[in-house]
Amino acid sequence: CIYTLSLFKDPNAAYYIEPMLGDQNPFVRVGAIIALSKFNNNVEKSKKDLQSMLEMSDPMVKRAAIFAFGELGLNKRHLINKYLYENNPEVAHEAAQALTKLGDRHGFYVLLSHILSAPPEQFENYHRFFRSLNDNAKHSALRVLHDYTSDYLHDLAMEYESGDLEDMELAVLERLRRLYVLLDQPEELFEIQNVLKNKHAINI
Repeated sequence: CIYTLSLFKDPNAAYYIEPMLGDQNPFVRVGAIIALSKFNNNVEKSKKDLQSMLEMSDPMVKRAAIFAFGELGLNKRHLINKYLYENNPEVAHEAAQALTKLGDRHGFYVLLSHILSAPPEQFENYHRFFRSLNDNAKHSALRVLHDYTSDYLHDLAMEYESGDLEDMELAVLERLRRLYVLLDQPEELFEIQNVLKNKHAINI
């Protein structure tokens, strides 16, 4: 509801959103901060609130603040970077996503390991996330993808001398499929999908 209200161009919508700044759920609070930023309401105060939330011990509060930094495009990478190595995996994952939105290549490299190992239904969510990135963030992520794919293909050439896709393990083929989906390279993707179909490995 907060997100929908923020889509209206009427600044009066802020009247209905502002009470949510005091909600007990941290994701509701940051949703209100993100929405109100579109109306330039208390932007500086909101930044300070988010930094305070980052320092709290509750992992959910940290995640909400990190999410907001990424959504707002606030270039506070120096504040978020340390959370890539948080003991809590959900906080670390949120940090990787936020840094990716901010065009941080290291953040996307960390996220890429999740993307390539996630269950099929989660990969589709990652694919949508990737497509939603702004141009600068996507350009940065694509540089990582090209470098990673080049290195991965080199390793495969050393391991599979024939270079034949039919000889490759299913996990290898699925990883290649995901890379080519993200890179939007239909010819390579078509070839890999055909091999996977022939092996009856995954439901494409």
